[in-house]
Amino acid sequence: MNKITVQLDDQQAAALAQACKRARRFSVLELAESGQEADLIVDALSVLRVALRDAGFAPR
Repeated sequence: MNKITVQLDDQQAAALAQACKRARRFSVLELAESGQEADLIVDALSVLRVALRDAGFAPR
């Protein structure tokens, strides 16, 4: 498991939270080299979304 620390201003964090909320497997498939990689990206975005929510950035 890796711990990654970033510094974002409020606008960046809110925008990133929105992107994580909107990202779906079909939209990630364009960026991934395979279906397996797309699944890993979606899983990572889900973890990121939870971290942003816990930091107070939870889009509705």
